[in-house]
Amino acid sequence: MVTRLEPRVRHQVDSLLAATPPGEVFDLAEAVSVPLPMRVIGDLIGVPPEDHDRILRWSNESLAGTDAEYRPPGGSILGAVAAMLTYFGELGDSRSQNPGDREDLVSVLTGASVDGHRLSDLRFRMFLFLLAVAGSETTRTAISHGVLALHENPEQWQSLRRDPSLIPAAVEEILRWASPVLYFRRNALTAMDAGGQRIEPGDIVSLWYVSANRDPGRFPSPDRFDISRDPNPHVAFGGGGPHFCLGASLARLELRVLLEELLARYHHVEVTGPAQRLRSNFLHGIKHLPVRTHPGA
Repeated sequence: MVTRLEPRVRHQVDSLLAATPPGEVFDLAEAVSVPLPMRVIGDLIGVPPEDHDRILRWSNESLAGTDAEYRPPGGSILGAVAAMLTYFGELGDSRSQNPGDREDLVSVLTGASVDGHRLSDLRFRMFLFLLAVAGSETTRTAISHGVLALHENPEQWQSLRRDPSLIPAAVEEILRWASPVLYFRRNALTAMDAGGQRIEPGDIVSLWYVSANRDPGRFPSPDRFDISRDPNPHVAFGGGGPHFCLGASLARLELRVLLEELLARYHHVEVTGPAQRLRSNFLHGIKHLPVRTHPGA
C-alpha cells in the first residue's frame, strides 16, 4: 500500500519545492516540513484538500499546545481533540451515506468488518485521529532535523551527492538523530529487571527514546551524525512488538523521496539562522527553520 503511494508523495514534494523562492530565504518548516506529511496523510485518510489546514491546526493544538504559538483559544487542548474527533465522525457519516467509488481509509473503514464486527464509532474516530496526528507531527520533525543535520555536517551531504545509494541509510540516521517523539510511558504488568533497575507490577515506566538513540552501548560515537552508520538499531518508531509505529513505512517513504528530490534540485541547502524549537517535553519539534537553496549539479 505504501509503495503505491510513492508517485503521490513525489508529486507533493515536487509541488512544495517548486513553490519555494530560488536563492531567497524561506522557512523550510512552514513551506515543506509541515505541509508535506499532512497532505500525504490527509489524502490517504480521505480528508478533502480544503480541510487539510483545519486538521493541521487541530493537530498542532492537541499535541503542541504547550507552546504559545500553537496554544488553542482558551488554552483547551481537549477542545482541539474533540473538534477533530467530531470532524472525523461527520466525515465517516457522510461517506457511509454516499460511499461512491473511493479507496481512502475513511471509505475502507466505514465498510470494513472483522469476523462480522465493525469498528465502533469511537474506535473509528480515534483511529483516524491517531493517524492524522502521529502521521503529521513526527515526520515533519524528522524532515527539519534532517536538513539541519546535513547543513551542520556538510561532508555527509557530499557523501550523499557522490553516492545516492546511501539515502536509505541516511533516512535511518535522520530518524535516530531527530528522535521526533522524546518518550512514551507504560504501566508495568509484570515484575522485571531492566538495566539494573527493579520494576514492579503497577509501576509507571517512561521510555525515553531520545536517550536510547544516544546509548553509547548500542551506538559507537552516538553524538556523531553518520549517514553510513550500520547497524543502526534506533527506536524512533518504538522498540517493536504490538506498539510498533503503524506509519513507519510511510515516514521512511516521505523522507527518502524528499532527500532524492533535494539532491536532484540543489547543490546544497543552507540554513541561514537558528532553528526555533518547539516548547514541549514530548515532541522534539522544530517550528521554524530559515534556509536558502542553491541550485546546481
